[in-house]
Amino acid sequence: MEYMFLPLKRYADFEGRARRTEFFLFMLFRYMVSLFLLIIAVVVVAAMGGIGDFHSSNFSELKPNDLPPALLPALIVVGLLLLLVWAALLVPTLAVMARRFHDQNQTGWLALLYFPCYIPYLGLLLDLVVLVLMVLPGTVGPNRYGLDPKGGGEHLENVFR
Repeated sequence: MEYMFLPLKRYADFEGRARRTEFFLFMLFRYMVSLFLLIIAVVVVAAMGGIGDFHSSNFSELKPNDLPPALLPALIVVGLLLLLVWAALLVPTLAVMARRFHDQNQTGWLALLYFPCYIPYLGLLLDLVVLVLMVLPGTVGPNRYGLDPKGGGEHLENVFR
């Protein structure tokens, strides 16, 4: 649980290294928050009557006047909440990705691969590339970005002293 919130504690810290556990638990936290907000959106639509009177074959006949008047503002509020959460978690996401790349002894600038992931079709491919890169193990022992976050490799330092 500590690793899930560690990127929030190190909000804009792009220095050092991060374990796979820290990255994936933080991403799980992000997806849980987003899912929670999406569930709220579904509940709001259902509570306000939504579009339950229409069948899937009649969606082409749906007119804006047919929707409950308070539905659109409620969905806008939930959408703005989703956007606000995304914006608030953007910096810690980039920071933990940069530290994860540092753990693999790569430049943290690769974290900018996160932005093209929102381009249709290309984004899916880049998401898979980033996922594979995040799954790769880090370097054992210290590297140019800091000490091993797992604490491994100290025995190697003693051997070569």
